[in-house]
Amino acid sequence: MGDTKLDGAPSLRGEDGLNAWPGYVDALSTLLMVIIFVLLVFVLAQAFLSVALTGRDRALDRVNRQMAELSDMLSLERGRSTDLRASMAQLNRDLATATASRDSLTQTLAGLRADQARLSAERDSLRAERDRLSARLADTDVQIQSAQSRADALQAQAAEAAKRGDVTAQDAATTAAS
Repeated sequence: MGDTKLDGAPSLRGEDGLNAWPGYVDALSTLLMVIIFVLLVFVLAQAFLSVALTGRDRALDRVNRQMAELSDMLSLERGRSTDLRASMAQLNRDLATATASRDSLTQTLAGLRADQARLSAERDSLRAERDRLSARLADTDVQIQSAQSRADALQAQAAEAAKRGDVTAQDAATTAAS
């Protein structure tokens, strides 16, 4: 009949038995290729995701650094703003003090100007009084000179009258003695 081995087992070429080994190997190799392909897809996806996540992590770190820098700058600006507000408050106080001083000095100046005007009026009044007294003194000097001249004239007249009286008395004494 057909080929039989010496031990009685059917041969591989035989038609009697079902030989499942080649189908099993084909199924296993196909399954292995599918698993390897799926694994390759997952590895590639993992690699792409890793690259994407690394890029996002870098971008996120960069954004975090920028945010920290902006936060530092904001705190510096807030400090500057606080300093500027304090400086502005001090300047406002200084301005108020200077304004009060200016107002006080303005009032003092107004008082001094009023005093100056009053003193100018007094000076003008005193000048007018001086001028009036000078004119009066000049009139008095003229009157004194006039009175002096009259007194001199009267003295001269009195001396002349005394001489005439002496002459008349001598004439009367000579007349009475004669």
